[in-house]
Amino acid sequence: MSLIVMEKEYKKLFGRIDIISLNGQLPYQSRSDESTHQIDLSSFEYGFYFITVRYRDYVKKEKIIKQ
Repeated sequence: MSLIVMEKEYKKLFGRIDIISLNGQLPYQSRSDESTHQIDLSSFEYGFYFITVRYRDYVKKEKIIKQ
């Protein structure tokens, strides 16, 4: 199983979480107000993805690789 576990930074909430593939598809989208959030990547194809976390004016982007 491929799993991402995210923990909030400081006292910010996650708000909206998007994972976008290099070809622009959106295989994952969620809203969360929990202090941690788990994403199961086992159904994702191998490759590069970008994960974006948004909460109000806070935006954080990271690249992930599914191997």
